[in-house]
Parts: sequence; structure tokens; C-alpha cells
Amino acid sequence: MIELLEKLISFKTINCDDELPFGSENKKCLNYILDLAKKDGFKVKNLDNYCGYIEIGEGKELIGIVAHLDVVPAKNDEDFIMKRVGNTLYGRGVSDDKGAVCASYYALKELKNMKLNKRVRLILGCNEETGSNCMKHYNEVEEPLTYGFTPDGDFPVINGEKGMIKGVFNSISTNILNIKGGIVSNAVSDYCMCELKEELNSNLLDNYFKSNNIKYKYENNKLEVFGKSAHASTPELGVNAINHLLTGLHYANYKDEFVDFFYKYFKCDMHGESLGIDFQDEYSRTTLNIGLISINDGIIEGTIDIRYPVTKTYNELLIKLPENIKFLSHVEPLFYDKESNLVKTLLNTYNDIMHTNLEPLVIGGGTYAKEMNNTVAFGCAFPGIDYHIHDEGEFVTIEELELQKELYKEAVIRLTNI
Repeated sequence: MIELLEKLISFKTINCDDELPFGSENKKCLNYILDLAKKDGFKVKNLDNYCGYIEIGEGKELIGIVAHLDVVPAKNDEDFIMKRVGNTLYGRGVSDDKGAVCASYYALKELKNMKLNKRVRLILGCNEETGSNCMKHYNEVEEPLTYGFTPDGDFPVINGEKGMIKGVFNSISTNILNIKGGIVSNAVSDYCMCELKEELNSNLLDNYFKSNNIKYKYENNKLEVFGKSAHASTPELGVNAINHLLTGLHYANYKDEFVDFFYKYFKCDMHGESLGIDFQDEYSRTTLNIGLISINDGIIEGTIDIRYPVTKTYNELLIKLPENIKFLSHVEPLFYDKESNLVKTLLNTYNDIMHTNLEPLVIGGGTYAKEMNNTVAFGCAFPGIDYHIHDEGEFVTIEELELQKELYKEAVIRLTNI
């Protein structure tokens, strides 16, 4: 399992257009594991390089494990060389989601010779991080799942996923010569820099960053801010360099229309407080993340990633938006009753094996569950652990991979018995 994971990590499976549909590395990675599965005696099928599946069992009904091979971009190529320190593995994708792919694959290997009354498919997508078009294609050419889970969330089980909105904001007038921050829109930016037309009050700037314990550098009208990356759905786990840079400029009294606009509507908010969209229900609270910012021909543009509670609606978030904030895409919330057969079966699987008494969770992250029939997220993250996904320090332990394998195997057995 460790050797397979090391090989999968070596593929730079970032969405790109060097070879359709999602890039040559995604195609190579998908075909590598499908070829391996064929050699191991599984039934396999490549669905036009959008995704593929590995299948065992017999019967009309179909159980699915839906995982993904693509990852978010990394700052350097070292992230695609898996490193082992003791029993901990590091690398881009060891947790999200290639580690779960390996655990799921070996769960199927151990189930392969069992007599199952349903078919079981490990479905492997290549576009989860940038739109899930891989699963849209699956639904066009393949049959729906009877029940399924995606090992791309949290244990014990996810019965709700918040609604997701992606948008942009623009500036038409600014005294900022250059600005650049972030790597992807669905992660907290850990670095941002700007070059200014005019000097600012360096004492006020220093006071702001020191009082907020933020590392920065300011020389010759160039400001650099260093934060901490995290997934956009959990901005509280990171430190957003974009927000702090622009908020720092405000506190340093830098005269600029864009800085004023940003401070009025965003500041260092993580819940959309200044936009009036800080909604909270019994399950969750709105989150807001500014992931990318750049300038082109004097116009600054940034990205917005909003996750809102399952009991709220899209229209409730549209109120009082300034004209230079635009929503571009929207995904409805997902919610399953905790007494449903699917949720109850997966929850009991976890609690029985782990000797716990936990309840289902609602998360801000969006998974394949929103694309697939009768599917929820089950794993791969264990409670209370920050795996630094979408970050340089992403990790998983060997013991956790073994435990994932056992949980997925037992979950499949129980789902076939519903």
C-alpha cells in the first residue's frame, strides 16, 4: 500500500490542458492504477480518461467507493516525492485523496474473493478539485449507485455538505502598482505581495502586524506578508496573507480606493460578517475565503469562496452585494437524515470498529457526494486531526491508512447487506 501511494504521489495530477480532458499526468495516473488492477484480476474500465473504475462482486445493485486522483497545485516539485519519517508519510495527496485511494484499493483486494450479493466499484476521478466534471461524465455514461461513499471528508460520517459559491471582486481604481497572492481559489493564501505607488506609515504598519503576530517584510514600497495555508472550507485553520496585507494597509492609513473597498466588505473576516452573510444554524456557520488576488492593466481581481449552512438558500446571500462583487457559480447544499439507511450504516461501522459514540457531521468542503446518487463522505480524516491538506506539510500515518482500509472494507460489507 505504501509503495502504491508513493507511485501515485509521483504523478503531478494537477488539472491542466496539455492533454484533454484534465491533463497528461491525470491520464497517466489513472491508467497506472487501472493497469495495476487489471493485473491483480479486477474488472476495470477507463471512461474516456475522465475517470475509471475497478469492480468486484456480482448482482444488479451497485455499491460505490468514489475517490479522486487529482490534487491542488504545489509550490515546488518536492511535494510530489513522498517522504517517510518514522510511520508518517508526507506529500501532496497522501491524505487528500491518494492515501484514501490506496486504502480503498487494498480493501477491495481483501474483499475480492468473498461472495458478495452486490457489485462494488472503486470509482477514480481526475477533476474533484476543479469542478467534478469527471463524475458528471460518469453519470452520463454509467449506471447510478445503489449506495456509495467518498473517502474524501471526515469520520465518523458526513451527512451534510454546505452550499458553495465561487465569485470574484474587482477594482477599477487603485494606488497599488502590483499585487499577487495565493495559489488556488479553494485554499487560504499563505503569501501575498504588493508594490505601492506611495510610501505609507511604517510604524502603523508594524504595529498592526506585530499585534496580530503576522510575519511581514516592507522595503522600498514593497510589502510581503506570510501566512499559513489551509482548505478554504476551514479558514480558521490558516492565516490569510491576502486579507492581512490589505487590512494592514488600511491600518497604516494608505490612501487607496481598493484598500477602502476591501476593508469595508472583507477585512480579515472568515464568516462574511462585513458582507452581512454570517449565517449559522444547528449544524454549521458560513465561511468566506479570499484565495487569489492579482492585477492586470491596473485592475485588481480576487476570488471569493463561500460555504453556507445547509438550512440557508442562495438568494439569502445575494442581499446588498456591491456591484463589483460577482457570484460566478453555485452548488446547492447536500443533506441526508441521520436515520437514513446509508448514514446509519456508515456511522455504526465507524462507532463499532472505533468503540466510539460519535454523531454525523456537516462540513464546508464539497465532495463527490454532491454529484453521485445516494452517496455521502465517509473518511478519510480522523476526528481532531489537521492533516494540512492543500499545504506543504500534508501527511498521513501508516496506522491510519491501515485503519482506513479496515473501515472501508467493513462499510462495503454492511452496505451490501442493506
